[in-house]
Amino acid sequence: MTQYGFRLFAVDLHLGMKPAPQKFGAAEIPVAEKSAGLRKVDYLATAARDVGRRLNKTDTFGLTVESDDGTSATQGRAVSMRFKAAAVAGNNLEMLLEHGLVNSDGTVIDPRDDLADDIPLKNKSTLHPYRAILVCNPESSRALVAVEARGNSCPIVSVIRGLNKCSTDNWRLRVVAHAVGEAAMLKFIEEASVKRVNFDKYDFETDGARDKREVAMSVYTGIEDAVVKEAAAGWVKRGFTKIRNSMADKEAESANADIEPAKRTRMSREERAEARRVASEAKRAAQETRVLDNREYAAEAAREVRDAIYLGSAEDVSIDFNGVGVEFVRGTENRTVTPSSVFRRYTYWLGAGFVTTEKFNLEAEKTARGLLPLVQGLTLD
Repeated sequence: MTQYGFRLFAVDLHLGMKPAPQKFGAAEIPVAEKSAGLRKVDYLATAARDVGRRLNKTDTFGLTVESDDGTSATQGRAVSMRFKAAAVAGNNLEMLLEHGLVNSDGTVIDPRDDLADDIPLKNKSTLHPYRAILVCNPESSRALVAVEARGNSCPIVSVIRGLNKCSTDNWRLRVVAHAVGEAAMLKFIEEASVKRVNFDKYDFETDGARDKREVAMSVYTGIEDAVVKEAAAGWVKRGFTKIRNSMADKEAESANADIEPAKRTRMSREERAEARRVASEAKRAAQETRVLDNREYAAEAAREVRDAIYLGSAEDVSIDFNGVGVEFVRGTENRTVTPSSVFRRYTYWLGAGFVTTEKFNLEAEKTARGLLPLVQGLTLD
């Protein structure tokens, strides 16, 4: 059964391509073109009005040109969307939309009627309903957008580019990459209880890959919870620092795109082969370095947590563990954090099965309000 939930994204408000962010409740715009005078507007009210004018009108983002022989997909990662409703509720903008990928192939059939005509899906979009809510403080220039997640699907690109496309005054929301994930994980660790600490000792292959587990030990303790939480928070901060330094946030880049991607320069077969070879070698070298760094860091983290729990106690645990993980629990939410955890998107799950719009908006706003002060002023992308 599909899991329903939401993901949070930090957004700044800009007028066109101007770099200075604007306050959501008191954004300034020229009174007239080329005028020095300014008037203040409420972005939420303006966005709700603009979306209302484009209800049920479809926008498609990411279309590319089909290859000469007509065999390649015409859209790559193209998506289509249309807004179904938008309304201001307090300091929130609640939205209903439909979103889906442009299909490269496929056929729609009627399973109950063999005589019904087939409908080819190539170059057509299959839309599904989603909810989103923008949560802000009127005096702040950074807000949070909660976008519904269904399994792995979360249409942040459609929400942001759809809002920007609707704007008659050229207001532009810009997604701040990786700003919410770290804040969400740190808040989770702060509020959660330590369920157990798991230590491991692994043997490794010559290439650095784990071979077998030699020793495993679980510790149920509340004595050093503060120290354990501090260690786990450090792993989270390191993990997000590595993400920001080593990889782009493709969702943020796509959501912030103001023009469609340019066509790729044609390369000869030899040039493509050489480019692939160079990229493959660089990737392999980076992977080897990353594996070694993670292995050394995990071993050091395991020693620090082991010493924090057992140093000075009656028990003597002198095993040189090289792996450690902390299991946290907050209500019904369970997560395990390790020194080598890959921190990407943080999804707040609401249940297995459809969630009412009322519950979605209530839970999303409550969570966003708790994180909103933590993401103000951060420049993480």
